[in-house]
Amino acid sequence: MTSALQLNIVSNVDTIHTFHSEDDTSLPDESYSITGVVELDLYHPIHIRQLSVQFEGQIESIFSTSDFFQDTNNTKADDEIPLNKWSTVESGKLMERLTRKAMGESSATFSILKEKVKILQGSHYLNKGKYSWPFSIVIQNVASLPPSILIPHHRIHYQLSARIKLNSIKERMKISYWQATNRMLQSNPRSDALSLSPSSAVSTDALSPSSSSPLSPESLSFSTLENANKSKRRNLLGVSMPIKICRHSYPSLYSLYQLHRIRYRGHRENHIEYEISMTKFACLQKRSFGFTCRFLPICPEAKIAKLEYYLEQIETYPIRAGDFSPKLVFSNTGSSPLLPRHRRFSRTTFEMNEYQHGSEIDLTLLLDLPQISPHIQTDMLRIHHKLRLIVRFVDEEKERNMSLSFPITLGTVPKLRSSIDSAERPLIEESDTVHVRQGLDAWLFEGQEQFTASYFEAYNKLPSYRDAIREGNPPSPFF
Repeated sequence: MTSALQLNIVSNVDTIHTFHSEDDTSLPDESYSITGVVELDLYHPIHIRQLSVQFEGQIESIFSTSDFFQDTNNTKADDEIPLNKWSTVESGKLMERLTRKAMGESSATFSILKEKVKILQGSHYLNKGKYSWPFSIVIQNVASLPPSILIPHHRIHYQLSARIKLNSIKERMKISYWQATNRMLQSNPRSDALSLSPSSAVSTDALSPSSSSPLSPESLSFSTLENANKSKRRNLLGVSMPIKICRHSYPSLYSLYQLHRIRYRGHRENHIEYEISMTKFACLQKRSFGFTCRFLPICPEAKIAKLEYYLEQIETYPIRAGDFSPKLVFSNTGSSPLLPRHRRFSRTTFEMNEYQHGSEIDLTLLLDLPQISPHIQTDMLRIHHKLRLIVRFVDEEKERNMSLSFPITLGTVPKLRSSIDSAERPLIEESDTVHVRQGLDAWLFEGQEQFTASYFEAYNKLPSYRDAIREGNPPSPFF
């Protein structure tokens, strides 16, 4: 026993799935209920004044002095920051935190929602023993909440927490004394190493069943990667657990093969004509985005040497620290404290030495980087994407380079599982992941490459003659 009390919270869900369309619309007034149990294990009797459960979400953007000076010639290494250099990954070292502040790093926060219910209100005397109370929190307009993300400069996270308020300062002093006494009498040094803080302790029976394996994806916490084996955070009088929100754009990977392609046509007068064919949506689980190009040079000077293309991620966020409210961000006065930052990912070069004029080229843009975020539209943080295509000519002195950009929307779909019967379509199952990667080697939505276009050819083909005969006559509109 290393603590005077042990508080635990168990929820019926750790992932919430919502849907929205490409124009960022969702079902209005859609509510979601989170239910569960708060467990309290007392080793000494105490007086409490309140026991409450709270669900809250927060946006955090971290910026430095370099954000004030936009570099238009960013290299690949500038934007594809290694994981140990992410500003959003919390550091447990005091000197590293002080170094970040000394280098001019600050944070801006924005509260998305805060729902709170009081389980116990007023003075209550609790004897030594075990207690449990059920709870239910209703979240309004859940489909409008942004998804959980973790990228180098931004973090959107949600947590469910339970907290005890004691009846008096005297009660707090008593518990602190019991806590200090128990820790002094403890002889096992390994227990101290497992503690999350000097005033907290973790017991294996207090953890949820999903965190039994510290190396499994189910137990990884999306809000802090370096503490992946700690699914819950505790202090003396409180406990919190992360709740992931996945905001999907389509119901399944199968539906993506029915997306319409858009053709962008343009020209540089009397020099070159071009045509780009692509969809407006890109799925992050597919790890790549394919598009087709066709060029037709009109004059000899317009001979193409190579193509360069990359994903441009435009992040718009505050440029000063503090807690922001909706009235302070995205104001219409023209003095909005927001800064758009352009980041470039997956730079690729395609040589055009053997290109035949007028033929189509199939190109692929990789989306397998953890720094890439889905589409985000909030009051404090906006993230959208463009496909950048730069056409470089052989004689750059006579023909200047041509830069093209095409908007795309990045999103996710629910996780799929393959059916036992190959004749059945893949089914949607519950997913316990968010769109971000928990490591640099693999997406959490792994194993979906088998659902390629050939896998769904059987469902897209026209019916045979025998199928049409067996179908029978169409219904009469007069009956």
